Amino acid sequence: MTPELRDGIRQIADGNPALLQHAGYLLFSALRAEKIPDASSFIKEFCEGTMPILNATWSSLTALEQMLLFLVALEGLSGRLERKFYDLGNLETVYSQRELELGSLVGRGILQLVTTPTETRYYFTSSAMEWWVTTQLQTTTDEYLQARQKIFLNFMSRQQFEKVKAAFAWVWHHKDQIPSLVNLFVKVFGTP
Repeated sequence: MTPELRDGIRQIADGNPALLQHAGYLLFSALRAEKIPDASSFIKEFCEGTMPILNATWSSLTALEQMLLFLVALEGLSGRLERKFYDLGNLETVYSQRELELGSLVGRGILQLVTTPTETRYYFTSSAMEWWVTTQLQTTTDEYLQARQKIFLNFMSRQQFEKVKAAFAWVWHHKDQIPSLVNLFVKVFGTP
């Protein structure tokens, strides 16, 4: 296995046992057939097999856990997209109120907690899972968000909820700036 492939797999699947197992299976199958896996064929096979895993993981989450993952995804997107036009406010307070649920997501390998002397942040352990949550965020509707408003208001102020609602709207209107899963993998592995 090349260092690029190993590092790419780590970025895409790290922390998620099912994704790591799927990546390992693909690598083992290729090596067993005495083929050296190239990044483009690995990407194609991994994408095909990853969708059911990501869907099952998402479906197993509570509505509150899904909302927390939306917040982590929105926070992550804010630093990587051109023309960011939304402000989520201070999420540390929100996160501190939902440590139990976030801890569960960390324990299941979906998120990782990074604490520095100045801040506490959550990140997705797998860029594939981050992509999935972002895709779910893009497909939500205003009605969906309004129906879950009560969940948000249980751990944030109305003012912060309005900021989050504006961030959702921004993502809905700028879907073209968010890379597809295949494009994400191509970027990670550096293949055309």
